[in-house]
Order: sequence, then structure tokens, then C-alpha cells
Amino acid sequence: MAKEKFVFNNPYVDYSGIDKEIRLSRNLTLDETVKRCYGALTKKTLISYEQGQTDAKASNLMLLSYVYDTSIDALLKRKNKYAIGESNMISRFQLDSYGKYRKSPQNENFVFDSNLNDSKKLVAIDLLSDSILLKMPKGTTLIVDMNLFVISQINEDGVFALLRDKEFHYPSIVRLTPTSRRKNTYTYLDKNMMPTQTDKDGIDTLLIGIIKKAVKDF
Repeated sequence: MAKEKFVFNNPYVDYSGIDKEIRLSRNLTLDETVKRCYGALTKKTLISYEQGQTDAKASNLMLLSYVYDTSIDALLKRKNKYAIGESNMISRFQLDSYGKYRKSPQNENFVFDSNLNDSKKLVAIDLLSDSILLKMPKGTTLIVDMNLFVISQINEDGVFALLRDKEFHYPSIVRLTPTSRRKNTYTYLDKNMMPTQTDKDGIDTLLIGIIKKAVKDF
């Protein structure tokens, strides 16, 4: 007699598997995801999670939330009904004229508007000196998405980004500049404001995050 499949279901919780679209939005295949999990779960298990055939173990949910850089609520397709949650918590940093980047002592809660909804991991960075590139004065706060997968947001139009050259942090313009020989070629301004080209691994090493917004008197 075949064993009856058990799917968790009650009036209070609707379990329908984990959200496959999160994995796809990270441009990860099933095999790549399993590889990043270092053998903690198999491809067959991941498929059964995505199809809602198996209840996901708590430890595997925690692992997948780390690999996808998302929350467990999002993985389980749960809508956050709280006015202020983890996604509204910003860690505050400072960036001075010498490229020194340090954390401020406190975090703060903010309510975000719609143009930040696609962000995953936001921090606020206070400029301690004028930025010629951004045309922003001292005291401006940059809202930066430091999500691991922000490299996918860089296109041929270019984005403002925060880069790191050893211990020196600086804002830059980064563009995707593909050629006939290299599809993943990027051009950015180095710390001396000189255009420089690199490949995907190179820009991924330099990239801290995408500047989503600049606010004065934040």
C-alpha cells in the first residue's frame, strides 16, 4: 500500500512550499543552489520543497534564506503584516573624505517608499565630506542596497554604486559594457575618477552595493 503524502494544512497556516521565484530572481539553477548548500540538501529535496510536496525543515529554511539572502517569511510566501519589521531596519554608517567607512553606534527604523521595495539589505551611509561625483554635499545620506545579488542590477545605462579598493570606499558609476568577445564586461570609475574595465568577477570583488537614493537632512 502506497504511503499517503502528508501536506501540512490547517485553518491558520497555508503551506504551499517555498517560493521558486526567489531562486530564479537570483539567477540560480537547482544544481547551483544545492552546491551552495554544501550537500545539506539534495536536488530532489529542493524540488519537493518548491512543489509543496514536502514540509521544509527549519534548518534547511534557515540555510536557503542565507543562500538566497531573503527572509524565511518570503521563502514561505508569507506576507509581512507588520508596519515595521526587519526590512525596515537600517544600519547606519559614515564615509569620510579619506574613504574610511565605519559603523555608527545605533540602528534606526524607517518606512520606505515604493522605489526601494526591490531592495533586500539596506544601510544608510552619511557622507562626512562633499561628493563631486554624486554632486551631493557633506551631510547627505546614501541609501545603499548591499544585497549579495545587486550585481544583476547593473545594466548598460549604468548605476551609482559603492565600491571598495582595499580599505578605501568610494561612490562610482558602473556600466555593463559588453563586447563581441566578452559579454560580461563592466566599466567603472576608479578612486582617481579614471574609467577602468573589468570582468564579472572583478566588479563583484569591488562592489559593496547599489546606491538607491541620496537624501539630505535624512
